[in-house]
Formats: sequence, structure tokens, C-alpha cells
Amino acid sequence: MIIAIILAAGKGSRIESADRPKQYLNIDDKPMLVHTAERFLVCEQIDHIVITVHKDWIQYTEGLFKDYGYERITVCEGGDNRQESLYKALVYCKEQLNAPDEAIVLSHDAARPFVTQEIIIANIQSIQDGEVVTTVIPAIDTLIQSEDGLTMTAATDRYQMFQVQTPQTFRLKQYLDVYKGLDEVEKLKSTDAAGLLNRHGLTIKLVRGAQKNFKITTDFDLRVAEMLSGGFSV
Repeated sequence: MIIAIILAAGKGSRIESADRPKQYLNIDDKPMLVHTAERFLVCEQIDHIVITVHKDWIQYTEGLFKDYGYERITVCEGGDNRQESLYKALVYCKEQLNAPDEAIVLSHDAARPFVTQEIIIANIQSIQDGEVVTTVIPAIDTLIQSEDGLTMTAATDRYQMFQVQTPQTFRLKQYLDVYKGLDEVEKLKSTDAAGLLNRHGLTIKLVRGAQKNFKITTDFDLRVAEMLSGGFSV
């Protein structure tokens, strides 16, 4: 069983012009969240899509996808942070979809509507080796480290640095086993599933992402997405 989980419970507060969470803003006359879900709907290998949203937006989101007539999509309540939302979605998969422990899960940001079929399929194929998978692109700029945000502590070798994207792919039980042992501090500070699983001893395999699979975070990103939206192909 292969399940895609789209994380859409955030507020997207860094888009100052938004009158609603950014995942519901239109790009090319269609909500960002719908664009993202469509990328996974067209992948025949994916059995089901679970979308985590804030509890206040569950009814709206269910109605949204009903209007589009899409099946294989379920909406569930997210959490107060990324890891809690993912955990709740996985519990939902076990309890409501009867997903087995070895189910393959692709975790993806709702605000990355330009993910390609090549990236999705590469994630699915790579997980067959029994490793966790994360999508990355090589770092373009030179990166430095700073402990106080004021002075440089260390330089890094750009050729060994990668920027993390999504999807991130793993077995359902892998994540649940790790999450149950986390304290509240680690739940809050963990910004992605692959990094969390790696810190708990799991090997992470890299698959190549794409520049256009960027995360829409600011007003500038939204304007870029509008410019790219004419090429919204899967």
C-alpha cells in the first residue's frame, strides 16, 4: 500500500497579502492545495491521499475536493506542528484505512505544487531498498555556519551541501516507532521527517529534486508561482 500525506495544517503567515492560509490561495484560478493533490492523484502507484488541515478548515477542504469530484482523498485534522500533523495522519492511516506497518508513505508539503511525476516515482522506487528517502537539490550558494547569527563560525563545502525538499518517503511503522519515543522538545525542533529519522539511526537515501519544486513561503514566491502556472503540467 502506498499513501501520500499532504501537510496542509499551517497558517502560512509569511504571505502578508493572504486573507486565508496560503494553501487555499489560487494559482491560475485553482487553489494551491488542489494543484498539489493533483500531482499525486495522477500517479497510479498511489493508493490513497491523506491531507492534514487545521480543524477549522476540515469541512471547507472536504467540500473543495468534493466540488472537483476527486476520489482517493481523505481529509483529517492536523496537529500544532509538522511532526504532530504527520503522526496524526499516520495514525489515521492505520485506524481508518487499515494501512499495514510496511505501507509506503510519501510526506509532502502542500505549498510545493510543482512537484513532478519523476520526483514522486523516484521516491517510490528508491524506498524499495528499505531505506528512508528524502528529495534534495544541490546547494547553489556557498553556505556558512554561525552560532550567534552575527559572526561566521565555520564555512562549509558547498559541493557537499544539499537543500531538502519533499516528498520524503518511509515505511509507516518506521516513523511511528520513532515518534512515540520523542520528548516535546524534539517534536518541536524537528523540521522534517528524514532528519528526525536519521537522528534515530535510519539511513537516508537521496533522490534528486528540481528547482521548480520550491516551497511557496512568501509573497515573492507566490508571484513566481503565478508566473510559472502557465506550465502546470504533471
